[in-house]
Amino acid sequence: MSNEIEYRQSKIAPIIRMTLQIAKEQPEHLDNFEYIKAQIFREFPELADKSTCANCDASMEMTVHRLDWNIGLLLKTMAEEVRSRMRANHLDFPTANSVQITSLDITDGCQDQKTAAAKLGLIAKHLNSKTGKQIIGRWVITTRGWRAMRGERVPSRVQVWRENIEERYTDTATLSEVFAQYSQRLEEDFKVGKQLSYDYRVVLSNYDPKEWQTSGGYQEGQLT
Repeated sequence: MSNEIEYRQSKIAPIIRMTLQIAKEQPEHLDNFEYIKAQIFREFPELADKSTCANCDASMEMTVHRLDWNIGLLLKTMAEEVRSRMRANHLDFPTANSVQITSLDITDGCQDQKTAAAKLGLIAKHLNSKTGKQIIGRWVITTRGWRAMRGERVPSRVQVWRENIEERYTDTATLSEVFAQYSQRLEEDFKVGKQLSYDYRVVLSNYDPKEWQTSGGYQEGQLT
């Protein structure tokens, strides 16, 4: 028994027909974009809903990932793990620069920032050189990630839609800046009496970019 393939009818053709009809019957409005748009939206009101595709009903929501203290803490903790593995286990850099994020001593919420960190080009999946697939659970710090650890400015905002990067903004930031922003926000919360479950200022305050001037740079990773 074989399955037949059928295709859902697109709404593009009816929209084109309606536009041609307006052009034919009301040529004086050909240069009036807003008028033609209003006529089409009246006939196809679903076009006004920006949250879903009027043609296939798929979500049109995009995510903007920003470099913040959560992502910075994940990167910092990974870098410390790489350094520890090199010193304690005498591993070479490429071997040490393969981290099991779930084993790090950070919260689940911080660990969950790995996708955002990857989209920002700071970390990447550790791929098996033979199969091209990710070594389960293992991630590497990219060259950009090590630049961030050294205190250099790196891209701090990226727009993602359906797992693909749609736009790379020109915004940049340093880890010192995002950590300072966290401390400032926390102080403002304390002033208004807001209670927080944990204060990460002590953990973040021991970050010193000078400690990382000679670390990293051997593992490019993937930036997308």
